[in-house]
Amino acid sequence: MTILSSADHQIVIVQASTHAGAQENQPLRILHVTPYSPEAWAYGGIPRLAGTLTSGLARRGHHVTLCTTDAGDASTRLSSKDPGRRRLQPWSFATPDGVDVRVFPNLSNRLAYRLQLFLPFGLDDYLRQHAANFDVAHLHACRNAPGVIAARRLGRAGAESVRENCRERPADRTRRDPPDWV
Repeated sequence: MTILSSADHQIVIVQASTHAGAQENQPLRILHVTPYSPEAWAYGGIPRLAGTLTSGLARRGHHVTLCTTDAGDASTRLSSKDPGRRRLQPWSFATPDGVDVRVFPNLSNRLAYRLQLFLPFGLDDYLRQHAANFDVAHLHACRNAPGVIAARRLGRAGAESVRENCRERPADRTRRDPPDWV
């Protein structure tokens, strides 16, 4: 196990065990779990990091799945291109780089944006069925419900995970709207 840390971040890296019959240079099956998708720029750096990591890994030939919520910003959600989809029904799509993106709708966009309370419908069911299919997982912002759900399901499946822990300072715990001059 390797631990990298700075004043604000700690990353714990656990080497994934090789799955049965895998060769050293074969692609990995990598799961990324984040409460906000790469399109949710209102949430700052984690969406950008998740998008960059997942597309880079997919371009290198790995099989990458990104599980995220539909949080967009304070007033909008990501939308599915399927007009017949029910509001709380998960959906998926592939990026041009080949990342399999799985979107799980939040119960409340207001709770997600204002309180960082992400309640993704369907994520637990998906991970119950598929957690054992991944060689390694990266849990972004793992103190949110999606990260907790994923850690529990991955642990039960015996999968290895990388958890990125951001140490929040007390003043950073609530989301504030930017000043008018921004």
